[in-house]
Amino acid sequence: MPLSQTSACAPAAPRDPGWQGIVIDAPPLVRTKPGQAAVVSVCGLAVMPIVVPTPPEMRLVAVDSTTGQRYAGPVPAPAPQDNEIPNPMQRPSRQPHEVSGMTGQVRFDLDLMAVLRLPQRNADYRVHVERGALSSNVVQVRVRIAG
Repeated sequence: MPLSQTSACAPAAPRDPGWQGIVIDAPPLVRTKPGQAAVVSVCGLAVMPIVVPTPPEMRLVAVDSTTGQRYAGPVPAPAPQDNEIPNPMQRPSRQPHEVSGMTGQVRFDLDLMAVLRLPQRNADYRVHVERGALSSNVVQVRVRIAG
């Protein structure tokens, strides 16, 4: 369900070259009409330690500010670019000592409503992304259905 692999709205990486973490951005207000699906684009940048053999899952989280209900789901893996040539070779497995101190970077642009299957109704959400012990900044998103 990624809207795109990279996006102009994706936050810039902090200036510190050693920074690791997750930063996200989203519109503070999304308006739609009854019968039209609200689309809330959550853009992000993650610079995280490489973990093998099983990295923790990156998860998108929205908490309804009124009810306290928590919605969470996995951040989908980026889709291959149209011009990307698939690599027929299987990636070699790595040992933890081979990747110690290494980081990976990913940008994402997701539809909050679709990824978490949020109800199409007026709501205020506190949104963040988490992966293991890392957690992004929290953004406030207000969804309003006019009518």
